[in-house]
Amino acid sequence: MIPFFLLSALSASTFTLGKEALNYTTPLFLIAIRFLCAGVLFLLFFHVVDGRWKSMHRLDWLLTLKIVIFAFLGGYFLEFWALNHLPSSKTALLSSFGPVMAALLSYIFLREVVTPKKIVGLLISIVGCILPLLATDFYTIHKFPYISVPELAMLGAVACFAYGWIVIRVALKDRHLSILLVNGIGMFLGGLGALFLSIIYQLSGGEPGFWFATFFPVTSFSRFVLYTGSLIFIGNICCYMLYGYILKRYTATMLTFGELLTPLFAALYGWLFLNERVGINFFFSLAAITLGLFLYYQEEHRLGYIE
Repeated sequence: MIPFFLLSALSASTFTLGKEALNYTTPLFLIAIRFLCAGVLFLLFFHVVDGRWKSMHRLDWLLTLKIVIFAFLGGYFLEFWALNHLPSSKTALLSSFGPVMAALLSYIFLREVVTPKKIVGLLISIVGCILPLLATDFYTIHKFPYISVPELAMLGAVACFAYGWIVIRVALKDRHLSILLVNGIGMFLGGLGALFLSIIYQLSGGEPGFWFATFFPVTSFSRFVLYTGSLIFIGNICCYMLYGYILKRYTATMLTFGELLTPLFAALYGWLFLNERVGINFFFSLAAITLGLFLYYQEEHRLGYIE
């Protein structure tokens, strides 16, 4: 259980860092620089640790292409575009619906068994995640059936991430690819794709007010480096190494399910660093999510999905 708590604690900080970074650049350029730098680092680590660049099968490249499109380029573009228009807390909250997406996609593509105990655990944690939304003014909700375009984009990002993690799990467990190689190639190619789209976007009009707007849309170089560097270290290195560790032992559904704790850590950071009030509902939510996670974990272990 400790890896899930650690991963959620680190993931929560990336919403705050990403929100700050977007004050000084565009979503596409932020993704491009973040993943180009991180991809090079992962490939260097792979060369130092493994040093064996074996030829990849056509199926391996197909999996890698899916990872680039869904886990990196598509998912992160939708997330950062939504983050540019929504509060970081609301974005983190919407990301917590990942387990539902992952469970559905895992059932469709991997034929994973869905048992009543799994459903109960999932529902308990979802209720725990929704409690802060209903009990405080810190989160904002709309009256059904209205949903804004940024919120819809964030739900699209959640679906992309859920499918992306399923493909990464297949690459690691079935194709026995290195987590360093998968992340390195995926991030680097995703970064190149985002940079190309960023240049096209800026050439077509883009956003005014940026230095060298076409190739380097940044308003403050020092702050851009500070926040983007922090994002790379925490989000791309620390989190993705934890992702790889977890995906070798748990299912993609379990991974996204464990990240239900992320919005609660985001609220905790607000209480610690931004002097925001955290009510008693925070602790009820934490208890509910932990209980649901435990029930789901027990069932995954019983079914043999967890090593």
